[in-house]
Amino acid sequence: MAMAITGLVTAAQSAQAAPNEPWLVTGRVVFQMMDHEDFGANERCHHDNPIVNQGTGQLPQFYWYFGKCGGEVRAEIHYRIFGNSDGSVSLGQGQIKLFEGASAETNDLDGGYPWGGLYATSLRIPKGQSLTQTFHVSNALESEPDDKADITITWHNH
Repeated sequence: MAMAITGLVTAAQSAQAAPNEPWLVTGRVVFQMMDHEDFGANERCHHDNPIVNQGTGQLPQFYWYFGKCGGEVRAEIHYRIFGNSDGSVSLGQGQIKLFEGASAETNDLDGGYPWGGLYATSLRIPKGQSLTQTFHVSNALESEPDDKADITITWHNH
């Protein structure tokens, strides 16, 4: 009986073994942001940044990008990404965050949420394909919906 259990464990482990194949994901992350102003016009900002994510096998890599607006607002997108044995990549354990305070360097987190779940429920991009996602976040903690960001990110799995 012990041999049967050992055999099953060995088969399960070998099916999950990570290849040492390198993977490359490129794309863009675009931040459309607004900083609410009590006096004068609200400030609007646009940031368009290239992304390059790369790694080897199933070793997760952590990436994050940010945009700032009006000297008081900062939005961030965080995620982990890794390669799969079929050439696809998986993204998960993501976070969207919005900070608003006396400066864009503040640690005053006023909005955000997780996305992508754990890797078992993560986003998957087949080799040679692209995926675009848009996330919206606003200053929910202080009931100021005009402090906000729309983050559109496109990943292309090479």
